Amino acid sequence: MLPLLFQLGFWPQPAAFGSADLRLGDRLHDGAAMSATLLRLLGFRRLMFSNAIVVAFVMAGFTLLRPSTPTWIILAYVMMFGVSAHHAVQYSNMLAYSEIPPARLSRSTSLGARCSN
Repeated sequence: MLPLLFQLGFWPQPAAFGSADLRLGDRLHDGAAMSATLLRLLGFRRLMFSNAIVVAFVMAGFTLLRPSTPTWIILAYVMMFGVSAHHAVQYSNMLAYSEIPPARLSRSTSLGARCSN
């Protein structure tokens, strides 16, 4: 829904929309670099719980964006959403794989990769 919101509501030019969408993808990769530090600082349970709250508020905050909102604020917000959404998916995958015995782990990672796409 986010690409549709951008293309129809904010940027009717495809190049401007593509630039914003590309920045979202970049933030997903940057979020992985912060994961180890955040896990050490907060612990797994506290990090998952706080990230769920952050994702909920960030998703709800998209309703506050308007076409008159400055572009840099929209892009900063999209970057924040990208990082928090990445963490939500990454931590739920960690939790799913934690219960799998090591002997079956290689088979489950390929299944998990197929299901997450």
